[in-house]
Amino acid sequence: MTYFFFETNKNRKVINHVGLVVEIERDDIYFIHASTSRGVIVSSLSEPYWNGNFVMARRIL
Repeated sequence: MTYFFFETNKNRKVINHVGLVVEIERDDIYFIHASTSRGVIVSSLSEPYWNGNFVMARRIL
């Protein structure tokens, strides 16, 4: 499994959001995560918000 880590609060430089990769297509990667406003959702790493807040990916076996 591959996890994505994000810094969504620019006032504090800490990892505060995590997503789990669920699908990889040609030019896009989709991950599942919990949203405070929309519940559990699938998003694309190519979305500007997630791409701009992306810190790192880690694969855990």
